[in-house]
Amino acid sequence: MTWVDSMSPQDIDALDVDSEQPNPLEADAQRAPAKRRTKSASRWGYASFVLLTAVLFLRPGDIVPALDAAPVYLASLVLALVMLRRPFLAQLQIRNLIRRPITILVFGVMFSAILSQVVHGDHASAISAGEDCLKFVVYYLLLVAAIDSPERLRSFLAWLAVFALVVCGLGLLNYHGLINVNAPPYMEQQDYNDPDTGQPAVLARLVSVGIFNNPNDVSRLALFGILACLYCLGLKKSLPRRAMWLGMIAVMAYAMVLTYSRGGTLALLAGIGALGILKFGRARTVMIAAILMPVAFLISGRMSNFDASTGTAQERILLWRDAFDDMKSSPIFGIGAGEFGLDEGGLVAHNSFMQVYTEMGLIGGTIFTGAFYLALWGLWRLKPEKMSDPQLRRQRLYLLAIVSAAVVGMFSSTRSFRVDTYLLLGMVTVFTGFAFEFAPKLCARWNFQLIKRLIIASIVTLIVFNLYVRLEAQ
Repeated sequence: MTWVDSMSPQDIDALDVDSEQPNPLEADAQRAPAKRRTKSASRWGYASFVLLTAVLFLRPGDIVPALDAAPVYLASLVLALVMLRRPFLAQLQIRNLIRRPITILVFGVMFSAILSQVVHGDHASAISAGEDCLKFVVYYLLLVAAIDSPERLRSFLAWLAVFALVVCGLGLLNYHGLINVNAPPYMEQQDYNDPDTGQPAVLARLVSVGIFNNPNDVSRLALFGILACLYCLGLKKSLPRRAMWLGMIAVMAYAMVLTYSRGGTLALLAGIGALGILKFGRARTVMIAAILMPVAFLISGRMSNFDASTGTAQERILLWRDAFDDMKSSPIFGIGAGEFGLDEGGLVAHNSFMQVYTEMGLIGGTIFTGAFYLALWGLWRLKPEKMSDPQLRRQRLYLLAIVSAAVVGMFSSTRSFRVDTYLLLGMVTVFTGFAFEFAPKLCARWNFQLIKRLIIASIVTLIVFNLYVRLEAQ
């Protein structure tokens, strides 16, 4: 435990981080950051968590059918829990929860999912919803427990880039018929007829193994991997390593193109745009975009078609309208977690936020939306000049780009209860924990002022979605 951890909230608030006087928090953090930050999780504990993440991304049973019956994920999960038990349980202390409001919101998503079924008397579904949510809650807590230093966050971003490359690579090899990983390309009928046959055109879109068996998921994973590679590329490494990161970017960019994902394209624009604005400023970023975007749209085909009046884009807007209609029947607690798609022939809302608002009502929707609002707002508030550690300044830059891209991607897909969604929130939580030592007054803590902000963000989100649906629904 550091001397910062032993301070009361009143003592922390008394520190004026904006004054010209030396900040003891910052001075202490600069003197021995590694020594203080790495003693809560052992090296083997961190390694066990990386192994768990590898199993989650790659799903060995989906690649090798003989391993399908083996409890590989369960074994890696138990190993990580044993190795990280102390920092895992430490997060449940009141003091740590107050300093990590995103953790409270992650628990809130789980409790809202259970409550949404309990209020309708469906206790069996409530138990099922709780079990599904417990998976991402446990993973989130393990992530925060394992990554307890900026060095480990840097290492984890590199590992995620490698895992993304493997997933995209397996999908590409399968797509071109070089291997068989039980992941047939996703066939989608298009809105136009083939000029040669006169029949409706069918497009084969890239998918991959495990939880990434959807082209939109592969697209978002590829984008995540590209941004992680860009982060690693900027580190002071040798020329061969820089060439390696560039090669990985090329492979994942190619995979992203073969997904033909319009949601992925919008996420790419958001992520690269956020990175450009933060790194080069608005004027330069707009100038570069004005030159490159027309060329990109000229060669990208389906991915650059953002016409919302026809095709799958209009179908999704109509699903959002149905979601708003269903929400009226139970606006506070929702219609029940997992219930929306049952009335639409198995179709989900194709919008993570609308799905949660419909199924878990204003309570669950505010909690889920608030978690991602808090992630973006919290990162934005931590201005670079407030952190003397150059590694933290750089990590803030790329985390903001990654989370911005993820949020935009969730506008057109339902990924509300997936572990990889909460992986993003976990990385923001650990980063703000590091930044707390440099700028404690800029890091959010759980209080009534924060609750008010989350409610306002939720109201604004619902108003914007509702206006968009009213304008675009045909």
